[in-house]
Amino acid sequence: MLMPNSPLAWRIWQMGMDRAAQTTYAQGIRLFGAEDAQQIGALQSLDALIKNSEENIVAREIRMTYWP
Repeated sequence: MLMPNSPLAWRIWQMGMDRAAQTTYAQGIRLFGAEDAQQIGALQSLDALIKNSEENIVAREIRMTYWP
């Protein structure tokens, strides 16, 4: 199973497959928990993506779902 900040999740995102990346994050967080995902850098990765792409609605949705 993919961790939320895995290189594959980022690659999926880069390819424009936002919903697939969202599913990948959700699966990782369900399996390992939001706290563990944050400890390995998932939250920081999402914040960086949001900062670098103001239009990335999916990243914002994930961020607000697991780290309100």
